[in-house]
Amino acid sequence: MGVNRASGYFDHEASQLIAKLWAKKIIANLFDTSPLTSITNTNADNSGIKGTSSIVVFNKVPRITIRDQVKGGTTIWQNLETESVELNINKDKEFAFKLDNIDIFEANIPIMNQVQEGAAKDLDLAIVADLINTVYVDAHSQNKGLTAGKGANVDLGVTGTPFALTKTNILEKFIDLLQIAAEQSWPKDDNWWLLLPPVFSHMVLKSDLKNASLTGDEQSLMLKRGGLGSFNRWNIFETNQYTTVSDGGFNCFNILFGHMDSICFQSQIVDMTYFDKFENTRGKGMRGNNVYGYKTLDPKKLGVLYCRPSA
Repeated sequence: MGVNRASGYFDHEASQLIAKLWAKKIIANLFDTSPLTSITNTNADNSGIKGTSSIVVFNKVPRITIRDQVKGGTTIWQNLETESVELNINKDKEFAFKLDNIDIFEANIPIMNQVQEGAAKDLDLAIVADLINTVYVDAHSQNKGLTAGKGANVDLGVTGTPFALTKTNILEKFIDLLQIAAEQSWPKDDNWWLLLPPVFSHMVLKSDLKNASLTGDEQSLMLKRGGLGSFNRWNIFETNQYTTVSDGGFNCFNILFGHMDSICFQSQIVDMTYFDKFENTRGKGMRGNNVYGYKTLDPKKLGVLYCRPSA
């Protein structure tokens, strides 16, 4: 049953409450299954984000300088200071819809829950697409190209010569990426990631990684985790938001790999507005904006594999 209101009456407080509830539900679902929370640094307070003019501050962990000790010499004290990085919230995604069937809007909770979940998912997909198809250009010069690595001995592909990935060589290439990370002194933690398009994530599932003997376990790690899981230090995620590149008749991809500290990201739902009435219709509507920003913090912790699928 819909909410009864006198003709022409607009309940401002009720409308604000509805808008806040919608924002809360969308935020709860936003990035719930997204790779963004696993491949970026989100450790910054977003409560001050009011719009695209906002700034979020990230603190980088300071590095300690190691020196040779000189016998009889004077100790040199390093003044350890945290480096602050400002992230501009300069991106804005909007949604706006109206529903003429007000009984569904006001009383059909299952349908509206699905609408809210769908809005969150579609926002996530749009933001993922924006980020991953932009930041790959920031990767360190030794983390991409035909002569990647400090020894220039790793082929990560380049325009005109994409690396051909197959189910028989894909794991070897993942091992090559481990070399890149080790040479760049990535922290030895659990925050290393690979972000694959479906054509390659399914190639992984067909590879030797399905063999439990590779993990020394009774069951393959890929199968045990019920999804893509991990390989060595790589946490493997999937997205269908990569923009393909036509190169020599092949559909190619700039596949990202990195450490969580390579990219910073923050977002916030702002300006969520509930429209109680429209002119010449009994419908009701909702409009909202998700503002966000991202920035490459450490190019040495970000790499690109330019590749194409091959049989």
